[in-house]
Amino acid sequence: MKRCLTIICGLLTSSILVLGMAGCAKGNDKIDSGSIEKGVKPVNFTAGQLVTAEAALAKGITMEDGAGDYVHFPAGSIQPDGRPDNADPYPLPYTDLKSVSISADADYLYVRWQFHGEFPASSVEYNGDLLWNITCKIEEFTFTDGQGLLQSATLTSSLSLADYKNGQWVKTAHPSVGQLAMVSPTGQDSKQEILYKINTGEGLVAGGAGQDYILSAFPLSLFGIKIGDEVVFSCATETGSQIYHHASVDVLFGTETSKAGAPISYKLGSGEYKVGRLPDSK
Repeated sequence: MKRCLTIICGLLTSSILVLGMAGCAKGNDKIDSGSIEKGVKPVNFTAGQLVTAEAALAKGITMEDGAGDYVHFPAGSIQPDGRPDNADPYPLPYTDLKSVSISADADYLYVRWQFHGEFPASSVEYNGDLLWNITCKIEEFTFTDGQGLLQSATLTSSLSLADYKNGQWVKTAHPSVGQLAMVSPTGQDSKQEILYKINTGEGLVAGGAGQDYILSAFPLSLFGIKIGDEVVFSCATETGSQIYHHASVDVLFGTETSKAGAPISYKLGSGEYKVGRLPDSK
């Protein structure tokens, strides 16, 4: 598999850290009055769809991540919701990113997140702290749509390790995989939560409990892009818990103090990528 390992200096500047579903219950998924809310949940891959996805991924890219390279928050770090970050990340292999594989075909953008250990089959506590979820994020996903407009999105793939009932998180015996495509931000609401033109879970999912990966397929039609188009993005994973807003964070091509990885440039369907923006990127 071809990879371009040219490193272009400089990390992706991220003025807004989109939390997806990790560590922030019911957050960052709001819609404005002029938006398109499809309100669709993802469905499981069929056996045939998995074969198609694997064929596409074999022609795509795989980006490796080291073991134990979590982000280290400074002591006393507090998020806007008033909850602390964990300055001593939990050393759990299923929260430790191993690789990210990406490719596309005529219909879907495929993203496979692999970890250093298998996900638990039911809710777990670490040092008495209930883990809520593990969320994988394609952040600052920047592309030019079919009308030639520069757009952005955040794509999340997640494993829910607890259920949210009556205003609190409770244990579950059936962790579930989900995904969300939040496309074209339109602003913020009064609580500084991001509003999006399109907000939907539609697509395909696989992996999760008992596996060491999460696989998502996002319809290309959500973005108005096609094979051969260039996209730029960064990758990060977050684990939320009962005690901590961020129990652990692991980023791809980042540092121990950065909450966002370096930008990755990729032409859909190809087997090459660059860390940093391509010269013709806007």
